[in-house]
Amino acid sequence: MKTKTVHALLWCLLALAAHGAEPRFEVVSLKHVGSYRDGGRVEGSMHYGRPWRSVQFTGTKLSGEVPLGLILQFAFSPVVSPYHCEAAQWMNEEWYAVDAIAPAGTNEDGARAMLRTALVQRLGLQYHLADREKKILALLRGSGALKLLPSTEPEPNPGLHQVGVFKNKSASLADFAGFVSWMAGIEVVDKTGIPGRYKFDVDWSQKVEGPPGSDPSIAYVGVQKLGLKLEAAKEMQKTLVIDRANKEPTPN
Repeated sequence: MKTKTVHALLWCLLALAAHGAEPRFEVVSLKHVGSYRDGGRVEGSMHYGRPWRSVQFTGTKLSGEVPLGLILQFAFSPVVSPYHCEAAQWMNEEWYAVDAIAPAGTNEDGARAMLRTALVQRLGLQYHLADREKKILALLRGSGALKLLPSTEPEPNPGLHQVGVFKNKSASLADFAGFVSWMAGIEVVDKTGIPGRYKFDVDWSQKVEGPPGSDPSIAYVGVQKLGLKLEAAKEMQKTLVIDRANKEPTPN
């Protein structure tokens, strides 16, 4: 085999290896920082769950402090779209702080892939994809007047959240359905057929006494006040199935 041909093959192999290499952050910190009750507050007989910082990627920095379920959603949304996940309940109740630096030039999809790598390495995450016929709640238009305020302004990343609170200057009904899912303890899918974006100032936090999903009646009553309703339904979905994950990450 001629020398030039050998060199060309070597370059091809090196390029394939580089292309197939798992993307990694330059620096990554992942810490288990407690449960939904830690950092909350008690007023009388009411317990308010801890606030959180949404997972965000800006420039080269990724950071957030949220339940593990939301970290999984950020990481795997490009893999399973629309996003559906089966995971142990504790993943929605235990909070984690993630702070990472990506190589210069990394886009958001690249950062999501790097986060997937970090979760496998640090939590021993194991998962697979499956087709599922799932029980869901369909978010539908109710029989009364629709009490939604249209929005024409962009929504800056709200950043800080609190369990039971959905304050957003410009959100779709699909965005709102995602919030209702956490409150109902079962996936809520927007089936209203209502387009556009709306201003939301929803605060159900005073009714929350347990982890998200422990009292679905909060969601049922809350959506009715907006002229919407929830109905049981079934839907075939491509689903991310979390087979296992360690609660405590390996040391930073």
